This record gives sequence, C-alpha cells and structure tokens, in this order.
Amino acid sequence: AICVTGDFLDETNDVAIDAQIDDVRAWILSFKTPIFVCSGNHDLIDGSCDWLADLPRSDGSMTTLNNIVIGCAPEDCEDFYRYRDCNILLHHYPPANSQTAIDQTGRNYGSATLKSDMRLLNCQYILCGHVHRPIARARRNQNIIIYNAGGNHRNDRVRYIAFDIN
Repeated sequence: AICVTGDFLDETNDVAIDAQIDDVRAWILSFKTPIFVCSGNHDLIDGSCDWLADLPRSDGSMTTLNNIVIGCAPEDCEDFYRYRDCNILLHHYPPANSQTAIDQTGRNYGSATLKSDMRLLNCQYILCGHVHRPIARARRNQNIIIYNAGGNHRNDRVRYIAFDIN
C-alpha cells in the first residue's frame, strides 16, 4: 500500500486550484496499488477538504487490508477516538511536542488533540507530515511508532519512508 499524508494542493502554483484538484483526484484514482490519503492544511478550500473525502481510502475512512486496519483522519480532526482500533493511522499533523513535530529551529508544529488522544489509540503506527524538517523522522511514543518523512519543495527529490509491517 501507499500512504500519503496531505498537502496535495499548492496555492502558489500558476495552475488553478480546480485544475489541481482534478489532477490530484485522477492521480489518486490511477493507482493499481491501494493508496491511502489524508488531507493537509494546504488542501483546505474555503475551510473544507470535502473534495478529498469522497475518494476511496481517504479522509474519515477506515479500511482493512490484509488484516491491517488503516485509518485516514482529516486535517481538521478533533476526536481520534473513532480511529482507536486502527493498526495504522494517517494524519497530516504529528502529535504535539514529539520529535517528529518539532522542526530544526525548535518550533512545535504538532497536534495537541492527537497528542492527548494517543492514550486512546491501539495503533502501532502513526504516519504524518506537515513538518518539513523534523528533528526526527521516526520516534516511538507510548508504544506507537510515529513516522514523518518531512517535506521537500524541490521537484527533483521526493521525501518518503518505506517500512514493512509483517
């Protein structure tokens, strides 16, 4: 499976947002491999990410694949309880104050809600993004491994993390 944790749109791009949305939707739907996505802060259009939510395995979904439950929490998620039984949780923001949420300058860009709700979660992994240059790309916190691949604004290099959960 492929998991992408948001920020599909670029409001600074010369391409109109509606055209970007069409391109992103077509790209996501083109995969033969299951792709799981969640919205990021750059995906908000008029305060909503509804354009993403109706895609399969996206915002608000929980899908079982090979006995692994993968949940996709939207950018504005304020209650992670519904994702408590997921093995893998995608959310754009890492838990607040984790080393995956703190950038190289020491600023915390994490979600306080996710941090407080982690005690309710039974997941093994949280996959996140948002922080372009986190202090750590992987950390264990409350028996959950948090991965943040970081970001890159260069078109010649993609930041990603590959891992095997078998």
